[in-house]
Amino acid sequence: MQGLLRGTFFCLALALGHPAFAQPAGAPLTDPMVPDTAQLRRGLAAALGGDLPIVHTELHRDLYERGGIFWTAHVRPLRSGDYSLRYVYEYIDRVKPHDPLYTHVEHTTGFSVGEAGCARRAEGRTACLGDVIVIPIVAGDDRGPLGGHVFEASRRGNAGAWQRFQEATPEDDAAAATPNPAAPHLRYLGARLDASPHRSLGETAHVTAVFEAGAPGALELSVSGVAVPVVIVARGTPVTVLLEHERIRQYNERAPFASHLGSSYSHDVLLLQPGDRMDVQFLTRTVHGHDFTDEEKEAFRRTPPEITVRPFRVDRDRRFNPFIVEHLPARR
Repeated sequence: MQGLLRGTFFCLALALGHPAFAQPAGAPLTDPMVPDTAQLRRGLAAALGGDLPIVHTELHRDLYERGGIFWTAHVRPLRSGDYSLRYVYEYIDRVKPHDPLYTHVEHTTGFSVGEAGCARRAEGRTACLGDVIVIPIVAGDDRGPLGGHVFEASRRGNAGAWQRFQEATPEDDAAAATPNPAAPHLRYLGARLDASPHRSLGETAHVTAVFEAGAPGALELSVSGVAVPVVIVARGTPVTVLLEHERIRQYNERAPFASHLGSSYSHDVLLLQPGDRMDVQFLTRTVHGHDFTDEEKEAFRRTPPEITVRPFRVDRDRRFNPFIVEHLPARR
């Protein structure tokens, strides 16, 4: 593929639903709905080289969140640094197969790998050395496999010293008195209020509960009915993470136009280490025709969250949870 831009770095891209179905590498293709996974593996492995060896692969299809066929490659980084991955496959126009709108689809993602034991969330890293990264690859649509996959990857130096911005601890004098059955795994720090003005008069206020991870463990945290599965591991414990975000470009090699969109392989589970912060938005209020008064905003912010805890569980039919659920520390 000529014209591919090498070495370009893009924004970061990190899953659960129906169970994966497996095809042994090199097995004969007897099912027309099964893509050539051996060819996919050869192409991706050649692009990743020795820095990101493939340790495991899976096939997933008919996800509730998004149909189609996904091939996920589990890689274990051997060197820290900032990585870029790009792959292209042939576009199939089901409406006008003889005059397709596009000819190819391009996916790009970037991710940062820190040293072993790095503070993933605080440092803005995707993973640390010792972790496994799950890379999702589109291998087919609802009608069958897609072909012509071409992979490119590059690495730039060691991961930089940039650290993720962390907001100040909420000044909430009621936090210590708020019942919190999630302790000692999650310490409640208080509530934060953010207001978004409307284009016309009015605004929407959001109240967010802020927690800090403590003792390792797995639980389902619920804040006023908003439930989040949480896994806290000891600092330096290797985990499996999913590349969540990528950019997609659909283009026609014979026409000067293309479409651009973002894609997110989002899942429900939060993987934390002691000291990491997490936010749960639990209250929203909207007013039209005028703004909230300062007194009203402070009253919203002081609304105590109802914190409850249940045993750890993950809904396999939500989002891209199936890409990662079997590889969580809580499942081992």
